[in-house]
Order: sequence, then structure tokens, then C-alpha cells
Amino acid sequence: MFGKREKGTPRALRAVNVIPMFVSTLAFACVASAGPDWDLDLQQDAGSTLGGAQKITIPAQVQTIRGALTGLAFQGGGDFQDVYLFQITDPTVFSVDSTGENGANFDICMWLFSYEGKPLLGNNDAFEGTTGARLGNASNDGPNVVITEPGLYYLAITGFASQPTGFNGELLFPQSVFQPGNVSGGLDGRFGGLWTGDGATGSYALKTEGVAGIPAPGAIALLGLAGLRAGRRRKA
Repeated sequence: MFGKREKGTPRALRAVNVIPMFVSTLAFACVASAGPDWDLDLQQDAGSTLGGAQKITIPAQVQTIRGALTGLAFQGGGDFQDVYLFQITDPTVFSVDSTGENGANFDICMWLFSYEGKPLLGNNDAFEGTTGARLGNASNDGPNVVITEPGLYYLAITGFASQPTGFNGELLFPQSVFQPGNVSGGLDGRFGGLWTGDGATGSYALKTEGVAGIPAPGAIALLGLAGLRAGRRRKA
């Protein structure tokens, strides 16, 4: 069902997020390099859309994101996707990793989006022989995507084989994303808050690097008024 996708001429894409670097400097100039955990059990449940995303508000670097998908796998209803909004403070070391001990007790998938909902990176199995997933700052499959700018990003957590789609149900990642070891770059489109269906469920503890809580709402609003918004730049 999820065979290797035939790819044509590679397209080089560069991710440029909507919140520029100086927001990170303004909001987190004095934070430590490692910080506390974000535990979904202590918060309101993360939604399955960008509008319903759980906002990580720790005013420091985040070391671990803990949560669970609690739906009944493949039976409909319940909680099958968790979406978070956080800040990438250092793209050069950015990673979200569930491959460690107690990282996830189910077949987990990860999907990264820009603040405007453009699909950037996706992974199912980080390598052959694991059901854990890992995202770094670049793709190695499909469109070439590199995260180069600090700013606000969305991370979606699902179980195999629930994947995000656009507003018209179109797939946002090549289906080679389900091949072990593939970190796939996103295709054209924007996440519409829709999914291909339910997936596996369970608990997860994601180790993060280069991640922090979001800036104060006033800082985001001020930047929005200044018109500092950018999409994804392409190279021929």
C-alpha cells in the first residue's frame, strides 16, 4: 500500500518560517541549553488541527515532550493525533526523537509543518528494525527541505498509518515516507486539519534538541502587524 514512490527531477526547497531569528533572541536570550519536560498529562489534550494545537509555553528550552494517543486503534472515535506548537531556537541541532528507550510503545509517525501549515518533514521509522521516528533539520527523501530559520513550527504525532492531508484530501508527503530510514520533504499544499484515517495508539516520550516554548502572544502579534511573514523558498 505504501510502496516506494517514483520521483522525478528533485526539487530543492528551503524552509523559511514566519517568525524571524530575533524573536528567539528576544524571548529566550538567557535560557539554559536544556530545560524541563512538557507533559501532556498535565495539560489540556492536544488537538488534531493547527487551530487546536497544544501550545508549549515553557519559557525555556524543552528537553522532552510526553503524551499519548488514546483512541481505540482502527476503530474510529477518540484521540488519534496530537499537534503541538513550539519554537525551534537552533535549526542546526534541531531534532525530535522517539527511538530511545521508552520513546514510544507503538508505531509512531512525526510530521513537521511551518507556522502557515506548509508540510516540511515527515518520518515513520527512523531506521530499519525500529518503529520509532526521528526528525532532524533536513529531508533525505522526496523534495529537498532544510530547516534554516528559527521560529514557530507545528509538530504532529500520529500512529501508522494516519497521515495529514490538504484541504481537499490530497496527500502532503510522498508515500516513500513509510520506508524505513526515509525523512521525506513535504509536497505542495497546506495542512487542512484532515487525516487519512486512524492509526496505532500508545504513549510517547520525545527527546528534543533546539526546541523551546513559544514567545509571549504580544510578540507574535507585533510581528504579524509588521508583516514579517514568509513562505518556503524554492530553487530550480
